[in-house]
Amino acid sequence: MGRLVTTGRSMRCGQLYVLPREARGDRKCIKTSKKIQRDKLETASSAKDSKKLWAQMNLITQYKKERHSAVSEDSSLPDRLNEFYARFDLENTSTPVPLPCDNHDPPYVVTEQETRRALARLDVNKAAGPDKIEPRLLKTCSNQLASIPTFIFN
Repeated sequence: MGRLVTTGRSMRCGQLYVLPREARGDRKCIKTSKKIQRDKLETASSAKDSKKLWAQMNLITQYKKERHSAVSEDSSLPDRLNEFYARFDLENTSTPVPLPCDNHDPPYVVTEQETRRALARLDVNKAAGPDKIEPRLLKTCSNQLASIPTFIFN
Protein backbone atom coordinates (compact mmCIF):
# COMPACT_ATOMS: atom_id res chain seq x y z
CA MET A 1 0.00 0.00 0.00
CA GLY A 2 1.18 3.50 -0.72
CA ARG A 3 2.40 6.09 1.73
CA LEU A 4 -0.43 7.78 3.56
CA VAL A 5 -0.34 11.56 3.43
CA THR A 6 -2.69 14.47 3.89
CA THR A 7 -1.43 16.86 1.22
CA GLY A 8 -3.56 18.87 -1.21
CA ARG A 9 -2.31 17.09 -4.36
CA SER A 10 -3.04 13.58 -3.09
CA MET A 11 -6.15 11.67 -4.18
CA ARG A 12 -8.86 10.73 -1.75
CA CYS A 13 -9.36 6.98 -1.15
CA GLY A 14 -12.07 6.49 1.48
CA GLN A 15 -10.82 8.17 4.63
CA LEU A 16 -7.16 7.76 3.63
CA TYR A 17 -5.09 9.89 1.28
CA VAL A 18 -2.69 8.12 -1.07
CA LEU A 19 -0.13 9.70 -3.39
CA PRO A 20 -1.24 9.38 -7.04
CA ARG A 21 2.00 7.73 -8.26
CA GLU A 22 1.82 5.11 -5.56
CA ALA A 23 -1.89 4.61 -6.24
CA ARG A 24 -0.97 3.38 -9.71
CA GLY A 25 1.33 0.82 -8.12
CA ASP A 26 -1.46 -0.21 -5.77
CA ARG A 27 -3.83 -0.71 -8.71
CA LYS A 28 -1.24 -2.92 -10.38
CA CYS A 29 -0.79 -4.91 -7.15
CA ILE A 30 -4.58 -5.33 -6.82
CA LYS A 31 -4.85 -6.43 -10.45
CA THR A 32 -2.08 -9.00 -9.94
CA SER A 33 -3.70 -10.29 -6.74
CA LYS A 34 -7.06 -10.64 -8.48
CA LYS A 35 -5.43 -12.63 -11.30
CA ILE A 36 -3.72 -14.95 -8.80
CA GLN A 37 -7.00 -15.53 -6.93
CA ARG A 38 -8.89 -16.12 -10.20
CA ASP A 39 -6.26 -18.67 -11.26
CA LYS A 40 -6.56 -20.46 -7.91
CA LEU A 41 -10.37 -20.58 -8.25
CA GLU A 42 -10.14 -21.90 -11.81
CA THR A 43 -7.61 -24.54 -10.76
CA ALA A 44 -9.81 -25.73 -7.90
CA SER A 45 -12.86 -25.69 -10.19
CA SER A 46 -11.20 -27.62 -13.01
CA ALA A 47 -9.77 -30.16 -10.55
CA LYS A 48 -13.32 -30.68 -9.26
CA ASP A 49 -12.09 -30.18 -5.72
CA SER A 50 -15.09 -28.52 -4.10
CA LYS A 51 -13.41 -28.26 -0.70
CA LYS A 52 -10.54 -26.14 -2.09
CA LEU A 53 -12.98 -24.14 -4.23
CA TRP A 54 -15.13 -23.18 -1.25
CA ALA A 55 -12.05 -22.47 0.86
CA GLN A 56 -10.81 -20.05 -1.82
CA MET A 57 -14.21 -18.40 -2.13
CA ASN A 58 -14.46 -17.97 1.64
CA LEU A 59 -10.94 -16.54 1.67
CA ILE A 60 -11.86 -13.98 -0.99
CA THR A 61 -15.22 -12.98 0.49
CA GLN A 62 -14.05 -13.31 4.11
CA TYR A 63 -17.47 -14.74 4.92
CA LYS A 64 -17.78 -16.03 8.45
CA LYS A 65 -20.88 -17.97 9.39
CA GLU A 66 -22.34 -17.10 12.76
CA ARG A 67 -21.82 -19.91 15.20
CA HIS A 68 -25.00 -20.84 17.06
CA SER A 69 -24.40 -22.69 20.25
CA ALA A 70 -26.73 -25.42 21.43
CA VAL A 71 -25.89 -24.46 24.99
CA SER A 72 -28.09 -21.64 26.19
CA GLU A 73 -27.14 -18.97 28.68
CA ASP A 74 -30.78 -18.90 29.82
CA SER A 75 -31.09 -21.04 32.97
CA SER A 76 -34.90 -21.01 32.83
CA LEU A 77 -34.99 -22.88 29.50
CA PRO A 78 -35.07 -26.40 31.04
CA ASP A 79 -37.90 -25.33 33.35
CA ARG A 80 -39.90 -23.85 30.47
CA LEU A 81 -39.38 -26.98 28.34
CA ASN A 82 -40.41 -29.23 31.23
CA GLU A 83 -43.54 -27.14 31.83
CA PHE A 84 -44.40 -27.24 28.13
CA TYR A 85 -44.09 -31.02 27.77
CA ALA A 86 -45.60 -31.84 31.17
CA ARG A 87 -48.91 -30.28 30.15
CA PHE A 88 -49.49 -33.13 27.71
CA ASP A 89 -49.37 -35.65 30.57
CA LEU A 90 -51.71 -33.70 32.84
CA GLU A 91 -54.68 -33.35 30.51
CA ASN A 92 -56.14 -36.50 28.98
CA THR A 93 -55.23 -39.25 31.48
CA SER A 94 -58.22 -41.52 30.79
CA THR A 95 -57.95 -44.21 28.17
CA PRO A 96 -60.21 -43.74 25.15
CA VAL A 97 -63.25 -45.98 24.86
CA PRO A 98 -63.05 -48.14 21.74
CA LEU A 99 -65.75 -47.39 19.19
CA PRO A 100 -68.14 -50.21 18.36
CA CYS A 101 -67.46 -51.86 15.04
CA ASP A 102 -70.41 -51.82 12.63
CA ASN A 103 -68.67 -54.07 10.12
CA HIS A 104 -69.84 -57.66 10.62
CA ASP A 105 -68.28 -59.11 7.48
CA PRO A 106 -66.74 -62.55 7.85
CA PRO A 107 -62.93 -62.53 8.01
CA TYR A 108 -61.13 -63.02 4.73
CA VAL A 109 -59.99 -66.62 4.33
CA VAL A 110 -57.02 -67.50 2.13
CA THR A 111 -57.35 -70.82 0.36
CA GLU A 112 -54.49 -73.18 -0.35
CA GLN A 113 -55.15 -72.84 -4.09
CA GLU A 114 -54.73 -69.00 -3.90
CA THR A 115 -51.46 -69.45 -2.03
CA ARG A 116 -50.23 -72.02 -4.57
CA ARG A 117 -51.14 -69.67 -7.45
CA ALA A 118 -49.32 -66.74 -5.77
CA LEU A 119 -46.19 -68.85 -5.24
CA ALA A 120 -46.29 -70.07 -8.86
CA ARG A 121 -46.39 -66.46 -10.12
CA LEU A 122 -43.17 -65.44 -8.35
CA ASP A 123 -40.46 -63.88 -10.53
CA VAL A 124 -37.39 -66.13 -10.29
CA ASN A 125 -35.11 -63.25 -11.32
CA LYS A 126 -35.87 -61.28 -8.16
CA ALA A 127 -33.54 -61.30 -5.18
CA ALA A 128 -34.14 -63.37 -2.08
CA GLY A 129 -36.03 -61.69 0.74
CA PRO A 130 -34.86 -61.10 4.30
CA ASP A 131 -35.42 -64.81 4.99
CA LYS A 132 -32.79 -65.62 2.29
CA ILE A 133 -35.19 -68.01 0.50
CA GLU A 134 -34.82 -67.75 -3.27
CA PRO A 135 -38.03 -67.16 -5.30
CA ARG A 136 -36.97 -69.99 -7.63
CA LEU A 137 -37.17 -72.47 -4.72
CA LEU A 138 -40.60 -71.16 -3.63
CA LYS A 139 -41.92 -71.36 -7.19
CA THR A 140 -40.55 -74.86 -7.77
CA CYS A 141 -41.91 -76.20 -4.48
CA SER A 142 -45.19 -74.24 -4.53
CA ASN A 143 -47.34 -77.41 -4.42
CA GLN A 144 -45.58 -78.75 -1.33
CA LEU A 145 -45.25 -75.38 0.47
CA ALA A 146 -48.73 -73.89 -0.15
CA SER A 147 -50.27 -75.30 3.03
CA ILE A 148 -47.77 -73.56 5.35
CA PRO A 149 -48.44 -69.91 4.31
CA THR A 150 -52.17 -70.69 4.11
CA PHE A 151 -52.13 -71.83 7.74
CA ILE A 152 -50.16 -68.70 8.77
CA PHE A 153 -52.48 -66.28 6.93
CA ASN A 154 -55.64 -67.84 8.35
